[in-house]
Amino acid sequence: MKVTNGKLEAISCKTGHYVAGKEQLYQVLTELKERSVALSGVGVFDFAAKQYPGEEGDAEGFLKANKTTIEPKIVEAEEKKKKAEEKQQKQQKLQEDLIKYSGGDPVSALKAKGIRLYNESDPTDWVVDSSDGSSWSSVDLETQVKLLKNEISIDDING
Repeated sequence: MKVTNGKLEAISCKTGHYVAGKEQLYQVLTELKERSVALSGVGVFDFAAKQYPGEEGDAEGFLKANKTTIEPKIVEAEEKKKKAEEKQQKQQKLQEDLIKYSGGDPVSALKAKGIRLYNESDPTDWVVDSSDGSSWSSVDLETQVKLLKNEISIDDING
């Protein structure tokens, strides 16, 4: 960024650490615009310090020219990140519930419910055998918690 007397004059993708692309530049300019920074007349340059061609010569033009191509990518990436965070939070809650409803000993509690470890060296890989013993099904963390809370039974899993 080049700022003179408190006025943004130019911005580029050159970060000093990694090669930023148009998406990152778009995000920065969007953030600056949302914070009421004047973008009209602000030069926009790529990593090689060349002005982006066909961008109407300033940051406002850059945002306008790239809105339909870059903004959907940003929204998609944000949604993907949000879903991953929600999944991580859910897994954390399930882990906490597993400890809570097992009395602190999930291995013994789950074995008492009739499921077994598929691989003794992996305490997360639980299975339940079919009633006739001919097959087995994986038991995910959510199902383990439901078993411990008595919301479902082995018969429900074998169903």
